[in-house]
Amino acid sequence: MPLIGGSESKREGPWPECVGLAGEECQRIIEAHAVDVRGNVFLVDQDMMVTMDFQTDRVRIFVDADGNVAKTPSRG
Repeated sequence: MPLIGGSESKREGPWPECVGLAGEECQRIIEAHAVDVRGNVFLVDQDMMVTMDFQTDRVRIFVDADGNVAKTPSRG
């Protein structure tokens, strides 16, 4: 079970090292370390509206117009 609030580990997140990387590369990094979120890691346009529900087995990666990670991905 993930630690709510994050433990700053590669498995739990958040993943600040992803900022500036290509979204797909960040997705591979997260899914390689946090196996419980595989299939629930989504690339989302940074301006897109998303639901506000919190799910510990989901990660949204907000990307800019160039497809690069715009902010630190975390669970939720």
